[in-house]
Parts: sequence; C-alpha cells; structure tokens
Amino acid sequence: MLKRQGVKAGVPDIMLPAARAGYHGLYIELKAGENTTTKKQKEWLEYLRQQGYYTAVCYGWQPAAQLIEQYLLHSDELTKEQETVTMR
Repeated sequence: MLKRQGVKAGVPDIMLPAARAGYHGLYIELKAGENTTTKKQKEWLEYLRQQGYYTAVCYGWQPAAQLIEQYLLHSDELTKEQETVTMR
C-alpha cells in the first residue's frame, strides 16, 4: 500500500525544510523500543547528511520534539556532526 502511495524504502519519517546553522533542513528517523535502523535507512541518512542536512534517529516522540525545538529555536547550540545523531 505504501509503495502505491509513492513512499520510498528508507526515507526518514520526518522532514523539516527549514535552514538553520548551515544545514539545509532536518531529517528524523523515528524508532520505538529496541528497533534499529535498516540498511536502507542508514544509507538515506548518510546521503542526506552528506548533502548538508542535519540527520537524527530518535527513539520516541519526546526526543524528536526536543530535537525539533533545539533545531528551530537554538540552532546556535548545534554542532557540526560527523555522523547521524541518535537521541533516546
């Protein structure tokens, strides 16, 4: 069903197209419990990071909300990440 809707495997769950702190936008992959990112998800996150986006894997909505708030309101606190950030 998702394929018919045009969803591509591995693309992160949340995209925020707002440039901040030298990044083009924010992409977040949401996870729950002990779930981990798939190979496709890791590839997409790495590709997006290399293209100048801030990327993260967040376990639960609270860390995602915290990151979105930090990204939008306190972007000066973001550091240049060498890899995708994981927040629990």
